[in-house]
Amino acid sequence: MEADDKRLQIFFLYHDGKSISQKRSTPIEIIWLFLSLLEKSALQLKQPDLKQSSVVNILSIISSLELAKSLLYYYDYDYQCSKAALNMLTICMGKDLDRKKICFSLRHPGWVKTETGTDKAPSTIDAVAKNILECLQAMTNERHCKLIDTCDGKN
Repeated sequence: MEADDKRLQIFFLYHDGKSISQKRSTPIEIIWLFLSLLEKSALQLKQPDLKQSSVVNILSIISSLELAKSLLYYYDYDYQCSKAALNMLTICMGKDLDRKKICFSLRHPGWVKTETGTDKAPSTIDAVAKNILECLQAMTNERHCKLIDTCDGKN
């Protein structure tokens, strides 16, 4: 891993010296901090390319208001509302920055063994990270501003 990659990982883990909370407004802060780099990358493109200049937000399928109607499990209002807000932020910024050839994508990793997901979840963080990277490599521009279930690759 290159030194620059390590700095990016550290930045995503810490913001202003504090651990990033999943329910804070940091996604918009991070996007704005990287906007000049995204714009610079996009300027070199003849057409938008998700693999070149993109923002990928990881969220839950419960961020979809349409799909949430059919869910049959306990609702965690705070968690679900924060994910729906991230979904809306991604779509709004994606539409706004589309003119600058910056692509936005939403990813649902499935139920993952984390503090929130508990140890009952079937997927590990390592397996999900690998799956998300594979899904990103197969990205097409038709998936701009769409929620993709990385478990099966469907919109």
